[in-house]
Amino acid sequence: MFAGTIGADVQGAQDIATYHSFSVVAGTQQILGALQWTGGPAIDLDLYLVDGQGNVVSSGATATSDPEHSLYVNPDPGTYQWKVVSFDNPNPNEAYTVTSIRCVAQPVGVGDRGPALAFRLDPNEPNPFTRSSVLRFALPVGGRVSLAIYDIAGRRVRTLVDGTLDAGWHQRVWDGTGDDGVRAGAGVYFSRLEGPQGVRSRKMIMLR
Repeated sequence: MFAGTIGADVQGAQDIATYHSFSVVAGTQQILGALQWTGGPAIDLDLYLVDGQGNVVSSGATATSDPEHSLYVNPDPGTYQWKVVSFDNPNPNEAYTVTSIRCVAQPVGVGDRGPALAFRLDPNEPNPFTRSSVLRFALPVGGRVSLAIYDIAGRRVRTLVDGTLDAGWHQRVWDGTGDDGVRAGAGVYFSRLEGPQGVRSRKMIMLR
């Protein structure tokens, strides 16, 4: 359990944050987190999970939800960080508390490994969304992968992945900002996954 304070922020700027590191061992099945804070409804903190490469892989960022929950399944071993962001916190003296951080060990078993993994991009969750949304995708083989967000005119707004990934399940979070760090406007967007097996795309709707 952690306790501390986080400074004031301008609405929507998301540039005031604090980090808490922890380690994940091999064979961990999932990382669960819940962010709970003190203060009135005007104080809104967001929870993100960052992997060892600096990728945001899970999010509990919602509008004025207390507590916020985050889930990341089948994480690689290594060091992760909880990122607590002040989305709109007018009182820097209000404390927050991070609770319910758990790493669940993967049960050991034998038998059929199930069907082969398909190249896929799942629908983002939540959708529609107001602040951030999780994109989960599967790669049957490793290779060069690109995952990006495009607006309705076909312009690239944000690059989430551009590099080599191993086979398996992966996930990233789009926090509604572009590559320039500026928050995109409400509207229809598309996630596009490109890999050795082809291209997959999904429609996303961001609300105000």
